[in-house]
This record gives sequence, C-alpha cells and structure tokens, in this order.
Amino acid sequence: LMLIERTAAFRRVRTGPARKALRRSDALMHLVESARERGLRLLPTWAWAAVARFLGEVDDDLRDDLGIDRRPEHVVNVLFEAQELLMRRAQVEREPALAPIIRLFS
Repeated sequence: LMLIERTAAFRRVRTGPARKALRRSDALMHLVESARERGLRLLPTWAWAAVARFLGEVDDDLRDDLGIDRRPEHVVNVLFEAQELLMRRAQVEREPALAPIIRLFS
C-alpha cells in the first residue's frame, strides 16, 4: 500500500507558480466581472488593491498599465494581458528541462 502511495505521489502533476498565478487571476477576473454585472462604475478600492498587488507580483509594467484607473473594463483588460503572459510562462514550465547543477566543491 505504501509503495502505491509513493508511486502516486511521484507521478502526481506538480502545479508550477505560473499555473497558481493563473488560478488567482481567474478569481480576480470573477470578482471584477461580478462588479460589472452589478453595474458598478468603479471597482471597490479593496478589490482594485488586490488586483494591483497581483499584477505587481506578475509584472511591474502591467501594474503600471493598471495605474489608478478603477473602471472594471480597464481592470479586466489589464488582467487579460496578465493571463496571456502567465499562459506563456506556464507553457515554458511544462517543457522538460535539465535539473540545475549543484556544485559540491568550489
């Protein structure tokens, strides 16, 4: 039984940072879309701040593109750009790569 569990854990697909960020962007996108559905002209400050923090983690240029504009249409467009960037990063993460070389002696 333990051998089966070990094998399953070894084969389990590991989620990379880009995939995790994509999930966060989906949640933020849902938040902004719900604000649009409610007819809000401006995104609440706390929601805009969450998007700004997220974009700062993804790419500084995207955070700069967000600026201080809290209109849901603008925020959604910038989040789409972030998702495009994250999808490219996720694709690179999934490609096979060599393990990093760890030097034993200096």
